[in-house]
Amino acid sequence: MVKISRLTILPLFLAFALMLSGCRKDNGDDLSDDDIIKRVVKEHANLSTYRDNSTATMTYTTANPYTVVKQSKLVYSGDGRFRYEYYEVGKPDTKYIIHRDANMKVTSWWDVTDVLKEYDSLEEPLAAATGVSDGTAFIVPALLLPDEFDGHNSFKTLTRIERGEDEVIDGKACYLITGYNIFDDLCSIYILKDTYLIRRYADSHKYETFDFERVIDFHPEINVTISDSEFLFGTI
Repeated sequence: MVKISRLTILPLFLAFALMLSGCRKDNGDDLSDDDIIKRVVKEHANLSTYRDNSTATMTYTTANPYTVVKQSKLVYSGDGRFRYEYYEVGKPDTKYIIHRDANMKVTSWWDVTDVLKEYDSLEEPLAAATGVSDGTAFIVPALLLPDEFDGHNSFKTLTRIERGEDEVIDGKACYLITGYNIFDDLCSIYILKDTYLIRRYADSHKYETFDFERVIDFHPEINVTISDSEFLFGTI
């Protein structure tokens, strides 16, 4: 029988422990909330292209509960082209388009006013659309365009930020970052582990006469070929 000395076992044990430690880091177990947020910011700022279709679902709990659903689509290219559109499902004349072409010309159009406006940058029209879009005009665009938003993004609007329990959404592992907004409402941001893209945003608020809950689901694609037609002002 082969005898193994303690001097032999100790290095093997240490090597095994280091291997396990390395595995935990690869899985993100040792990442802090700040580590994850910094990676999210970095990844979004270095994309060649980005495309997503998102659905914002707002639930109003009253004596007569109802739900509002808003759909949006965003396409972005590192060459400067950008197009964002949202509309409220089942409600006509709610389409809002924000567009920047290859020559950096920025325009917006809203069904409600039927007015075509021009801007010096994307920040102003996106800020104007943030409220009516229930946040989809800000959450991802602010990460894609950090210079135009002076580094301001959804994470920087929160206080008491923490890392929550990891979750799985539609079979995809996600980090969870939580924090509180200026109204002291708990906000949850779910981040895909494999790409560090935003997968879901959720928050809620209790008013005197009703409760409000919002869930925004993003379905992002990155560094994919996006046809020129998707960047045209008048197409969906």
